[in-house]
Amino acid sequence: MRKIKEVWKKLKMDPSTKGKMRVKYEISNLGRIRSMRGTAEPYVLQLGKISGYFVFNMIIKITEDNKRIKQNKYLHRLIAEYFCENYTPDCVVIHLDHNKLNNDARNLACVSHKEAIAHRKTLLEPVEQKYVWNGAIDEDFDDNTLRRVTTEEEVFKTIEGFKKYEVSNKGRIRKKPSKDSIGRRGRGNNMEMKQRIHPKENFYFLDLIDDFGKRKTVYPHKEVAKAFCINVLNSERIVVVHIDGNTLNNDSTNLEWATYSEAIKLQFKQGKKNNFKVWEKRKQLYKNGFKPKEQQKLVEESANNE
Repeated sequence: MRKIKEVWKKLKMDPSTKGKMRVKYEISNLGRIRSMRGTAEPYVLQLGKISGYFVFNMIIKITEDNKRIKQNKYLHRLIAEYFCENYTPDCVVIHLDHNKLNNDARNLACVSHKEAIAHRKTLLEPVEQKYVWNGAIDEDFDDNTLRRVTTEEEVFKTIEGFKKYEVSNKGRIRKKPSKDSIGRRGRGNNMEMKQRIHPKENFYFLDLIDDFGKRKTVYPHKEVAKAFCINVLNSERIVVVHIDGNTLNNDSTNLEWATYSEAIKLQFKQGKKNNFKVWEKRKQLYKNGFKPKEQQKLVEESANNE
């Protein structure tokens, strides 16, 4: 047990902001950001959230005509950048205790995507996502013990492109109560939508009416991932995988963004894919040795027609 020392570091700003900003920002190893203006007392900022993570709406550039361009920066990635030695721009920053709101630098680790998936599998029960303040001044903290958390509340978010519907971090989809012509909320509670199971792929799907009044098929696991799972490399990782192999478990803690290659490797590991059919086809083609091209073509056509 020892006193925790809170260390503050200045946030590096784009050169275009030099001389144009009165406010300066600092970030601490205990997960806080504060602003400073002149000789005034520093002010700790209250941050918003995206996908369950704290975000800082940061000025990244000021144009020649003094237009301020802002971008949401994930707090845990900023802390890792300033306080974790092995941080790189393409790494995945994980929370060791699975609590997205506990951004103490000692609770963060910079890992590969594969290591991040392995870490998610160590989550044996849902974790309560709550802000953790370890007490930089007047509280003690055991370095070898992380705080124990138990449950996670169900949270609903509007589905992108389907403003009449909401998806939860538990995989449920519900329809919002209707409103009249002047925006007053209609009667009735949120109605949960019935999901069907795909006959071949064995995952849930359903049809919803989009913002243009058209009926479209929606896959809950994809909508949960869009709303609640962070995707660092969104141009490469465009497939949503189920970590435990259960395609009907659409809890956000069981979903992960992956590349096509990573998804296929996971299917082989889970026993959902094998090379049996490929080898059977090759045996049929070459059971009497190599064949003339015409005869081989006939065999291939017969195999495809089966």
